[in-house]
Amino acid sequence: MKTLGPAIGRQRLELGFTQAEVARRSGVSLASIQNIEAGCANPAFSTLTKVMRELALTHGCQAVEPDWDALCELGLPMSAASASRKVPKSGDRLIRELAPALAGLSRGTVAVDSREAEAIQALLLALRLHFPGFFAARFSRGSLAWKLTTPAPEGRVIKLYRIARAALAEYL
Repeated sequence: MKTLGPAIGRQRLELGFTQAEVARRSGVSLASIQNIEAGCANPAFSTLTKVMRELALTHGCQAVEPDWDALCELGLPMSAASASRKVPKSGDRLIRELAPALAGLSRGTVAVDSREAEAIQALLLALRLHFPGFFAARFSRGSLAWKLTTPAPEGRVIKLYRIARAALAEYL
């Protein structure tokens, strides 16, 4: 009887190649192929590309969309669509949820003059002014987060900043 080992519960592709054949054809060592298949390797992207090409597979990257509801639970001063959802609050979770929103601003999928952009700016401003150690440890100088907090805030951003500051003070 064949054991599946670490592949239990995962979808498995049976392509009819031996590990030795894939190793020879891809130029990747047999030990590396075995470790990849066992799930105990951390191969370079170039190594995966070689192996996948021989298996007639492809890979790709796709941008992660911001989870606005989770961000609102973490202090983004906007109305959440589903207020019943509870998100564990922590600084690490905030940064993880903030990353796609900042990337969206950078890529242009979040409009710079939108309500979302103002809320992000207000949240970042609250972090920079009231939690400077936290902010400096997670955002490098010159990053988009620093650029968004550099100009003097105006109008609605000031009001949103106060809301964000109060929400962040609950868990940071």
